[in-house]
Amino acid sequence: MWQTFLIWRVMNAPLPIFNPFRRLLKLQLPTQAPRTHPLIERVLSWLPAQLVSCLVGLGLVILLVWSSLVCIVLVTPFVFVLFGSLPTVMFAFCVSLGGFLAIRISNKLSRIRTSGIYDLISVSSYGDQQAIWLMGRAIYKDMLWLKDTRIMMSNSMIITTLLLILMSALGVVSSLTTPAASAINLLFLETVTGLVFLTIAVYLSLVHALVIGYLIALWSIGLSTDNLTRSVATVAGFIGVHLIVYISAYSLLTLGLPAFYRHMRWTTFLTLGTTQVLGLVVIYDLSVRVLLRLLAQQVDLPYRQWRAELEL
Repeated sequence: MWQTFLIWRVMNAPLPIFNPFRRLLKLQLPTQAPRTHPLIERVLSWLPAQLVSCLVGLGLVILLVWSSLVCIVLVTPFVFVLFGSLPTVMFAFCVSLGGFLAIRISNKLSRIRTSGIYDLISVSSYGDQQAIWLMGRAIYKDMLWLKDTRIMMSNSMIITTLLLILMSALGVVSSLTTPAASAINLLFLETVTGLVFLTIAVYLSLVHALVIGYLIALWSIGLSTDNLTRSVATVAGFIGVHLIVYISAYSLLTLGLPAFYRHMRWTTFLTLGTTQVLGLVVIYDLSVRVLLRLLAQQVDLPYRQWRAELEL
């Protein structure tokens, strides 16, 4: 079974009714708040809140006006750049959600560990591993806006995919009824199927980013260090995993696979996009499997025994 969707199902499964750690996350635990320079604090205290709001609003208006002027002057290049960079922006948005989840879970669990409660959790009937997983899931489920974003993207993917499939069916009917325009219809079908594969890839990226963020946060809580170093390790680990994943996917699937198709003189209609999506799933799943092995190695347990304790 794909480990990515297994962890995804565990993350979204209902929490136990008698979850003893749900209220633990609501405690006002001590935090290490960053100190601001006294001069900056004094200057900020002189500025009324209304003035700060006006300055922020004025800055946004100026930014909007200048952006509009740039768009008017460079409208055609801007449109091409916008649509050309849209896939990158969508993938970056998915990755940013996973990174935010990783930082949120890591910070809350770090506060629990530094407060001295972590040792009591370790001797509970759940054990430290299952308890940490339950608290991580509780933190993830308490982020209602992230849940709404996930549902919105899931529904958008389904609706967009169905719409594009309907458009593909209309294109097939058009190509059969008007053979003279077969070349145009084929180009239309290739464009539509490419959008379908892109939609599926973006949703897979969202699932992968959230799963990786969840696992990286659980890995960081096992580090015996201070909160700042743990936060840096969380960000570095999350970015490092995604850099490796996307560089590998770009090299193998975007550059290497089309070149191989051209060398073999194979048709790229449907087969190339399908192979690229399946290859992306395999690369995503390998990264999740490596992190699961790393989590088991971190607690010095055999992989099968560690998974049995977590009921995975």
